[in-house]
Amino acid sequence: MAKAERCTMVGLTFQLWPQIYMADTIQNGLAPFQQNGHDAQVPGHEVSNGLQQNNLLMEEVLKGEEHNAPTAKMDSPEAGTKQATVSETTTVEAQPKSVNKEKKKAARYEETGNATNVQNLRLVTQRIKGFGPSYAQGSPLYTIANMEAVYNTAATSLQEVTAVKQAYDNAIDQQNQAFGDVKDLSTRTKNFFTWCGVSDKAIERMEYLNHQIQGTRVIPIKDGDSDDHISASHQSRTQQIQHVDALVEFLESFPAEYLSPDVISVDAWKAKRDAMDSTFLQENITSSNLKAARIQRNVDIYKTTTGVVEIGLGAKRVVLAIYGYNSPQYAAVKGIKFTRIKGWENL
Repeated sequence: MAKAERCTMVGLTFQLWPQIYMADTIQNGLAPFQQNGHDAQVPGHEVSNGLQQNNLLMEEVLKGEEHNAPTAKMDSPEAGTKQATVSETTTVEAQPKSVNKEKKKAARYEETGNATNVQNLRLVTQRIKGFGPSYAQGSPLYTIANMEAVYNTAATSLQEVTAVKQAYDNAIDQQNQAFGDVKDLSTRTKNFFTWCGVSDKAIERMEYLNHQIQGTRVIPIKDGDSDDHISASHQSRTQQIQHVDALVEFLESFPAEYLSPDVISVDAWKAKRDAMDSTFLQENITSSNLKAARIQRNVDIYKTTTGVVEIGLGAKRVVLAIYGYNSPQYAAVKGIKFTRIKGWENL
């Protein structure tokens, strides 16, 4: 119900108030004071009784109207249509925000490293070559001929590191193969030796050698034991070679009893020991060669004054000095990056 209609109804109710009051208060031809046993009208009685009752009636009527009445925004079909349109518009507008959300641009990372520095020096050299005879300066370090020579030396160093690294990886593979089955062969040797008819003392010595090769304790540590114990397992390559060498010497002292299969024979253990020793030595050699190649590579690329990075940075400064910051020549080389490594000052 509209607000104006409600006000009109309330106004009509007050206009008909006397008739409503009289119809409500006069029952069976008796006035209220007569119904209560009074001969005369008690002043204020009709107000306190009739008006209060009818005021409560009016309040209930008005409350019921307000409770059941629609809101002002929905009093008219146009308002309802408008509200629905606004709701639909809000929903439609919310979707593009999630669908058409602007994606963040991918972060740009400059590729750095040894090979990148070397290739960037060649790139700077090619750019400067394109400048023609206008690129002229007095320092022999930043001539095109010297930059090409520095690049060739550094490129050769990179290739040398790659070749030596491959030799080192091969040595590691061979060493792992030589050492890989030592523990398994030691366990099989111990089990066979136990049934060769030797003394208990010899069996105890054999078990001790097997524990050394396996890297386990002869006497296990009990739970809750607070005493200090030496926990070194002696599993380095050098120590394993020593353990196998001790096992070979021990087995050679029982030529009549230890008649084992070929795979765990004394001769097989001697071959195993020699293979372990030779592959360990080869790994040390190739490891030293790799370290030396890496040092030389770092010197060729990062050494102060004559390294790839310093030559490249110096050449860029020469271009800046000759052509100026806003020149197209400097714009062609200023974006080429050169990075240093930690400790380059000590090379």
